[in-house]
Amino acid sequence: MVGDFNEWYAEAGKLGKQKNGTFKGAFDLPKDGSYEFRYVVDGQYRNEPEADGFRYNDFAGTENSVLNT
Repeated sequence: MVGDFNEWYAEAGKLGKQKNGTFKGAFDLPKDGSYEFRYVVDGQYRNEPEADGFRYNDFAGTENSVLNT
């Protein structure tokens, strides 16, 4: 998982695989914030379909998922 909260650095956002096949991670984020993020799956960037919203990013040339805390 990469986002503006971890400088878009994939190694800082690795998720652990659970026994049921899902992935889980924990990040300490300040309250009352809005964060752009994406998942990296097999080298491909993917958005969270159930994100709080989506925001276009000029640098990436695409929309990122948004999490509001």
